[in-house]
Amino acid sequence: IKDLDFFILEQLLKYMTKWKKSGKSLFTISTNFSRKHFENGGEAFLQRMHETMDKYDIDPSYIEVEVTESVMTEKLEDLKHCMIELAQMGFRIAIDDFGTGYSSLAYLKRYPIDKLKIDRSFITDTPHSVDDVAIVTAIIQMGRSLQLQVLAEGVETAEQQALLTHLGCDLVQGFGLSRPLPAHQVPSWWHRWGTQPLFA
Repeated sequence: IKDLDFFILEQLLKYMTKWKKSGKSLFTISTNFSRKHFENGGEAFLQRMHETMDKYDIDPSYIEVEVTESVMTEKLEDLKHCMIELAQMGFRIAIDDFGTGYSSLAYLKRYPIDKLKIDRSFITDTPHSVDDVAIVTAIIQMGRSLQLQVLAEGVETAEQQALLTHLGCDLVQGFGLSRPLPAHQVPSWWHRWGTQPLFA
């Protein structure tokens, strides 16, 4: 899994380099990393991150490192060390599957987190499920209070998008925006949306 994670990161960096050289605007891309990277101090992981980024002329702020909330619940001191180092390198950090970890929320102030990604299980039945709407509302309000971006996963309908916009959710992802695309179609899709890059 470690090699697979870095293979994916290298593919992202190769495409971003190609887009940058062709004059296209870059945008933030998220990629998940397994908990196994953070074991035994995480030094090998951090060294490999440095070595990988040194090979490409891409600012780390365009890469968002995703870690699932279940990893956060393990209270790994190694994880805290790695996150602080990643943030210092310039990477953005997101908590994936937020709301499913059954954990103390204390880690939200201990780690340098930029974004919470609301798990799709809370989105699927909105806007019809009163309970799910209440949970989503609470997460968005909490994120806003902590000055974190909040993204809703698994958005598929216009009704869901309208609800999340009304609640003040910063970002959404899901089939309601696009099905998965081959890399060569991504720049034109991005251009059609008329979205400006998140980082200049």
